Amino acid sequence: MFLEQVFPPLPSEVILPWVGFAIASGTLAWPWALLSASVGSLCGGLFIYSLGRLLGRQRLLRLILRTQRWTGISQENFLRAEAWFQTHGAWGVFLGRLLPGVRSVISLPAGAWHMPLGIFGVATFLGSLFWDGTLLGLGILLGANWPLVSVYLAYYQEAVLALILGALIVLLFRRFFPKLLP
Repeated sequence: MFLEQVFPPLPSEVILPWVGFAIASGTLAWPWALLSASVGSLCGGLFIYSLGRLLGRQRLLRLILRTQRWTGISQENFLRAEAWFQTHGAWGVFLGRLLPGVRSVISLPAGAWHMPLGIFGVATFLGSLFWDGTLLGLGILLGANWPLVSVYLAYYQEAVLALILGALIVLLFRRFFPKLLP
């Protein structure tokens, strides 16, 4: 979950239901899985918060412009998260943990605007606890149907790999054969 916060393309929506299935099969214990997932989310959120706090808004915006290809975080995403944060404060951080695409980005403006660390930590942990618990619960409920779910996840995994491979090919062509692509 730490990596999901730091590298947004990693989806908790795929990882945690699988962990929930492991709980249902008796491989993992519910409280420990929920606690470790939420602590991992908190640690990842704190890492991103610290980055926002250390860099400040202007340097953060410049960094986002330079790295948006690799991180998937665009300046527009940041500005939307920033507006959400400024409007909703701690509730925005809490609710942001429940929204895909906002989950990791909301930590950046919270850090850049120097939200008190304790409030940020509590809002992040509680929002993550709720989200992680929901996804683990879905995995537990799907327990007996996991073979069917795994078939669909295999399609998802293949699609993601195909997109990554396609993007890599486009990048290589742009790098070595720039006149062949529009």
